[in-house]
Amino acid sequence: MSESITISREEYQELLRQANSPKYVSGIDGLCEIFGCSRATAKRIKAGGTINKAIRQQGRTFVTNVDLAVQLYGARNSRTI
Repeated sequence: MSESITISREEYQELLRQANSPKYVSGIDGLCEIFGCSRATAKRIKAGGTINKAIRQQGRTFVTNVDLAVQLYGARNSRTI
């Protein structure tokens, strides 16, 4: 038999908000996490311009939208194969 879980309306809305909000990573180390690559490769990916639409930069600090970066980089790689 299955178990039931009861949550409040506020908890449900918070879960929906978290599920629908974009995920971000910060800096070169964040890009390394997304793509599973070295810092040098992450710097090349960023400098290459493929994922520019996913990056927001202020000075030397930048954040990357994970879902958009993976989508853009995947689209680039599917064209080159």
